[in-house]
Amino acid sequence: MTDNNSASECSLLRSIFSDDVEDTELVSTSSAANTSFPPLPASPAVDRLKTIITTAIIPVFCGFGVVGNFMTIVILSQRRMTTAMSCRIKRASRAGLVGLAVADLLCCVTALAVTYGRDYDTAAYSEDQQVRVLAAIYGPFVQNACAKSNMWLTVVVAVGRYMVICRPLQARYLVSVTATRLAILAAFIVAVLIELHTLWTLSVVTFFCPTSDGHTMTRYFVLVQGLLPADSRLKMAFAILSTSLGFLVPVGILVFCNYCLICSLKQSNHMARLCGVTFI
Repeated sequence: MTDNNSASECSLLRSIFSDDVEDTELVSTSSAANTSFPPLPASPAVDRLKTIITTAIIPVFCGFGVVGNFMTIVILSQRRMTTAMSCRIKRASRAGLVGLAVADLLCCVTALAVTYGRDYDTAAYSEDQQVRVLAAIYGPFVQNACAKSNMWLTVVVAVGRYMVICRPLQARYLVSVTATRLAILAAFIVAVLIELHTLWTLSVVTFFCPTSDGHTMTRYFVLVQGLLPADSRLKMAFAILSTSLGFLVPVGILVFCNYCLICSLKQSNHMARLCGVTFI
């Protein structure tokens, strides 16, 4: 965050917030700085669609997600549920499901916070909009990190299921509550490291401008391009890393685990038919 006291910029910022209008140059600067959220064309239909998405669709889906995952965490965390799972493998599976529910809950909460906290139509914020500035800088990072952790926790659950069904002898020694908790912690750490580059997408320039009477100073915050968009090679390297570790690798592991599970179930059904037993 850098400071600036330019008179021309201060005059422009005062006119923006006093007349409640938006400056096209500042809007284009914000759009160029954050390529993950390109501006929509200015049309009534697009504005109505944007309003419906932000005020109805996103809150409904995220609301159901928050309620559902919260109930899942409460149910799985009850003492009688823990007591009923006497087997170590069952307790490890429960720990994985709780971690996955927590990641889903964080995704829904951060999606709501970013939706209502950030204004994508402007790059200038007044002093009383510091929460929106924080949402603009840190919101995408938190939201993407939660999404990546969700993906990796799904992998943790899938790998545990694969070990129990396809490698039962090894699962007796490898699948445990401690191992699952360490895997959950590692999933969150990997997700945070993958999305660290998001923090370099935008930077904040602070303007200290005198008020109209000239007796006090007012702060304004303007979003500009950060270090990452300015370096195309660095941006491409982080994009490849994020796509690989955040999508391709976990999806490949999920495909492998599910393929092995399907083959194992087919083999079990085939053996059951040979023995004259039918599994439901």
